[in-house]
Amino acid sequence: MKDACNQFRDSLADMADGTADAATVAHVNSCQSCLIIVNDLKMIVARAHQEWFTAPSEWISAAKALMPETRKIFTCHRLQLRGIAPARGPVDEFQIVVGTDELSLRLMATPTDTGWNIMGQFPSSDWEMEGQPNVTISGPRFQFSAKDLSETAFELVSMDTILQVPPMNRLIRDDSI
Repeated sequence: MKDACNQFRDSLADMADGTADAATVAHVNSCQSCLIIVNDLKMIVARAHQEWFTAPSEWISAAKALMPETRKIFTCHRLQLRGIAPARGPVDEFQIVVGTDELSLRLMATPTDTGWNIMGQFPSSDWEMEGQPNVTISGPRFQFSAKDLSETAFELVSMDTILQVPPMNRLIRDDSI
C-alpha cells in the first residue's frame, strides 16, 4: 500500500459496504491497489449476506467422523445405587448415581409395560445427549425409553467433555464402589 493510501486504509471497508465518504470514493476510483482491496472486501460482504442452509444430518455426522476427537472422554461408573438388590436385579423403580471423579449424574429407572423409562438431568445447560433415538428433553431434564436395561447406554456431550454412560445392567453389577 502506498503512503498516499494510508490515510484511506480504515475507510476501505466503508467503501465496500457503500457508506464511504466522498474523499475515499475519489481515492479508490483513482488507485488500482485500493480498488483491488475494496473489490475483495465487497466479495466478503456479499458472501456474508448470502442465505445459509443447514447441511443434512448425515453430512454433518460424516464430517464429524473425519475430525479427530479433542474432548476429554470419561466413562461413568456406579457411585450409588438405591432401591435395588444387585443380586436379585431390578424389580421395581430404582435410582442410580453414576459419574467420574469430576462429575456425577443421578438416573431414575422405572419399569413400564414395554420396558424401562430412564430419567435424568443434564449437569448444566451446555450438555447434549447422544446415543438414544427417542430422547425427550424438557429444560435440564431428559427422558428416554428402552426395551431392557441393556439398551440404556448413552453419552452426554459438552464442548470439551464426553461422558459415556454404560447400560444400566452393567452399572447395576459394577463392583467398583
